[in-house]
Parts: sequence; structure tokens; C-alpha cells
Amino acid sequence: MKKLLIGLVCLLSLTMMAMRTSVSASSKPGFNSSYWNKARTVKVTKQVKAQLVTLKNGSWANNTTILKTKLLRKGSIIKVQNGGASWGWIITGNGFKHSHKSFWEMSKQLNTKWFNVVK
Repeated sequence: MKKLLIGLVCLLSLTMMAMRTSVSASSKPGFNSSYWNKARTVKVTKQVKAQLVTLKNGSWANNTTILKTKLLRKGSIIKVQNGGASWGWIITGNGFKHSHKSFWEMSKQLNTKWFNVVK
């Protein structure tokens, strides 16, 4: 009986040592994370609309005009950064030129569910 118990304990301990546990954290930083203060390269996973916004009279929140709207298709690679309190996302990259009076933004998607980070 004693040999059986010792053998069972040894077998159990060997089994536990042989098992590997792996943890992978592949989530994106949230919308309000400081990670997005810098422009990051992302790949679009859902179709979303971006708008070219111009500022009137140097003011920002109340005096804006939408000049163009562009559809970002699934698979597009762009750069995004958090736009702060007034703008959801500021978009840069190929086809999204900025000037001192206008920029591309997206204020509808205030989350990170529409893209994946490209490493």
C-alpha cells in the first residue's frame, strides 16, 4: 500500500512538471491609453468613415467644416493617434495629408475594435 501511494505521488508530480502553462496577452491598449498619444500603424478590420475637417477662424470645436469623407476599407494600413477630448482618432498615412488648417479625423468609433495593431 505504501509503495502504491509513493508511486502515485511520484506519477502525479511528474505529470504536473511535464505540463506547460502558457499565458499570452494579445489585447490592444484601450482608447484612453497613453499608448495612442503617438501615431501607431494599424490595419483596418471593419469599414469605417474618416472625415477631412477644417478649422474656421482658428477655433477648434464649434467652428469646423467637413471637406471630404473617405471610406477606410478592410485591410487598409494607416496610422492613428488619439485626438483628445474633441476628436476621436487623428488619421495619417498614405492618402491622408494634413495641413495647418485641416486634418483627417474619425469621431464615431471611440474604441479599438475596428483595427489591429501592426508590429
